[in-house]
Amino acid sequence: MKTTIPRKRPAPLAGVGGAIKALTSRGSAGLSDMERQFGEQFAAMVGAPYGMPVAGARVGLWHMLSWLKEQGREGTVLLPALTASIVPNVVQAAGFKVGFVDVHPETFCCGHEEFLGAVDDQTVAIIATHLEGFPVRVDRLAEELKGRNIFIIEDAAHAPGAEVEGQAVGALADAAIFSLGKGKQINAIDGGVVTTTRPELYEHLLAQTEIAAAPGRLAVLKKMSMVLSMQLLTRPFLFDTTLWPGVRLFATFGSDPLYDRFVDSTDPLAHAGPPNVGRRLGPAQAILGQQALSGFQARAQTRRELWEEWYPLAKECCHVQHPTEGTRPVPLEFAIRCSDRISAQKRLRSLGIDSQPTWMVSPQQLAAFRNDSIGMYPEAESLAQTLVYLPFYPDLRASERDRIKTMLTDPPDELRK
Repeated sequence: MKTTIPRKRPAPLAGVGGAIKALTSRGSAGLSDMERQFGEQFAAMVGAPYGMPVAGARVGLWHMLSWLKEQGREGTVLLPALTASIVPNVVQAAGFKVGFVDVHPETFCCGHEEFLGAVDDQTVAIIATHLEGFPVRVDRLAEELKGRNIFIIEDAAHAPGAEVEGQAVGALADAAIFSLGKGKQINAIDGGVVTTTRPELYEHLLAQTEIAAAPGRLAVLKKMSMVLSMQLLTRPFLFDTTLWPGVRLFATFGSDPLYDRFVDSTDPLAHAGPPNVGRRLGPAQAILGQQALSGFQARAQTRRELWEEWYPLAKECCHVQHPTEGTRPVPLEFAIRCSDRISAQKRLRSLGIDSQPTWMVSPQQLAAFRNDSIGMYPEAESLAQTLVYLPFYPDLRASERDRIKTMLTDPPDELRK
């Protein structure tokens, strides 16, 4: 019997027993040994001298921007016009002007050339996003801007393991943010890591983390339960009898509960910063992160192999994301640009393939920026309305991989260029 292929299966949670044990221990105030060790291990993986676990990539970004404010920096932070909604909202809440830069139509990213064309004497920082695990040439950006006192942040939330000229992202510039969310390559339920080459920033991050509270036991257990439930419910046959009927029903009314439940708000943030800004990762999730790191390279290689199977087929007839020259992606998503996303998803459902819209937005979709941005970033606006994610994760069964590969060999009209 042919079963439906779910859009996602969360990466396995290893170390659950150790995490629960950590939750039941009293522990001490401040950063735990587990968190320190995890930060050091993560930094070593990407080749950075410093690494700090945080409550989320957005919290790490907030702490970085707050540190820049403490240095007396004022002005514009440049970032891609196709981005997660939380990024420009954090930048604005931190007191900086947001400068959007349109993305490249083939890479879907804002590369070094696009950024360099937008830099002016008001530019304080650049957030270079390795979108969906596809790196941009931050090395060239850093080289071109050497001596300009512009702080360069890699948004590597999607991109652990990705490389630029053989060097891992995360240590190519001043600092980087990584995500540990349940849908990311390294699953610690949520949270993030900041890596940096700047000792003074690390000291600031350490000071902020030392005074932050660990997440509550009940909150961590609840999040663990959700991830374990999603792993169970996206197994073959179970998905078809539990979640899939509801997904199909809601789709007839133009809704997607599996998307709507998790997508970030497009409304501005309060000036106090993102939720959980007063929290840290905590020892339990640091244990989950350490265990996820131990199996990460094998899972990253599986992602690469899967992409290398599908990409040559899809690029012939579909508008897919292309890598930047000199880079080696570890794709988080297999994204296809469709002229009619609703029709494309409907056709995929008829083939037993679940899919979803992109999480990324353009400035036009953000409450704080929409009135001043309509028509200014045409590529980002188009991609935000047309990108579809196919199921793409290491836990796809061989039969599921082959079904999608066969579909990409002769894709339906709704997916074609």
